[in-house]
Amino acid sequence: MNEDASRGLRPVPGVGGLPPVSRPTENVDDTVRRYRRWRHRRKAAARLRDTKQALSRDKDTDDVVAFARTWAPYGGAPTSEIFVRFGMSRSRFVDRLWQVVPGVTRDPAIVRELAAVYPRHAQDN
Repeated sequence: MNEDASRGLRPVPGVGGLPPVSRPTENVDDTVRRYRRWRHRRKAAARLRDTKQALSRDKDTDDVVAFARTWAPYGGAPTSEIFVRFGMSRSRFVDRLWQVVPGVTRDPAIVRELAAVYPRHAQDN
């Protein structure tokens, strides 16, 4: 049984749990110490969640650029491959590609390679 449950505290969905509540027999120092531990755990959980989301975004971003570069020598990825891999149209893929390229690479050779195959205002094939 966790510490909050043993004190009769229940978490509130979407709020990150309840802060500790002082009991009549506790002194202020104990209440402050419990509150600080609770706050520290809550902030650590939020940092972990944010880190996982950032890593997930980075992987998706890298996948888009790697996929585009893989197909670049062949004139770009076929619409069907883009749809199967990312679930989006070619024009949406090209829009997404140009949203993420500045964050992934500043290498002018790569940018030129992608621009030659995936113009910024592409039409669906």
